[in-house]
Amino acid sequence: MTDDRKPGSAIDNNLSRQSVSYGRTIQLEVNLRKDSAMKNSVTATFSTLLVLAVAFPVFAGRHDSALRDAQKEIDDLEKKAARHLVAEGAAGTLPWKEYVANPDAKGEASLVVVLGGKDSAIGGRREPEPAAGLVPLLDWSRTKWKGGKVVVLVPLLQKTPMGGGRGGAGGGMSASGADRIPALVRDRAKENGVASTRVFATGFSMGGEAIWGLLSSDPTLFVRAALVGAGGDASRLGDVRAEVLALHGESDGTVPLALAKALVDAVNERHPGRATLTTLRGKDHRESAEAAYGRRETWDWLVQ
Repeated sequence: MTDDRKPGSAIDNNLSRQSVSYGRTIQLEVNLRKDSAMKNSVTATFSTLLVLAVAFPVFAGRHDSALRDAQKEIDDLEKKAARHLVAEGAAGTLPWKEYVANPDAKGEASLVVVLGGKDSAIGGRREPEPAAGLVPLLDWSRTKWKGGKVVVLVPLLQKTPMGGGRGGAGGGMSASGADRIPALVRDRAKENGVASTRVFATGFSMGGEAIWGLLSSDPTLFVRAALVGAGGDASRLGDVRAEVLALHGESDGTVPLALAKALVDAVNERHPGRATLTTLRGKDHRESAEAAYGRRETWDWLVQ
């Protein structure tokens, strides 16, 4: 069959108009779908912004409330400690504060060095917090200890950033100023009439790591040391002669329990039974400080 249509015929014109009309219909549908998708997207974005606008003040309010509660707790600790503050000064570039519990008590005096974690060190945008063990030790000394006065010496270490991995406290920070502690301790012990056999130490996290270093570099400085959540490099540990009690959170993700165990094992290799590791069940890094220093047994062991 032959096609008798001629170009420009009525049939051709009709087909052309139908094709154009059909094409416009398709394009219209596409445009409508695009418009619908855009409207849905705008609606979803608006809904998200609306949720954030409602939720953000709630979360921000909770965050501010938590900060206020934390600051109040710090302020309360500072007030409790301030009642026992008797002296402060600086050993070169190392500031220190000295507290005394039971100043008029009879019996042999004791001196305890207390070093806190990085939040208790100088440096950064915030004022240093009271060292984790300070107030618990003062409370124990005042209410439980039956011996002589207890002098609590708190050197304020400087925290400095450090690169790379480390076998100790997290946060990429190290403590500087610990090298001035031995001379300071001996000077304050002499000033307070404390015998060398009554000088002890405790440290949490970065402060505990600093104490480990002092036990190694100056073996006669302390008689006993309680170290909480503290790590260090066991391969570099020297001849530790002091008795050591290491208390460490089982769930510590900042300073792994294995580091504390390695340090204790290193001490016991040279002096069997001189170091003890107590695992604090279910406690993380920060919780370990409260758990360790909240135990009467910790202070009974340290200042015996």
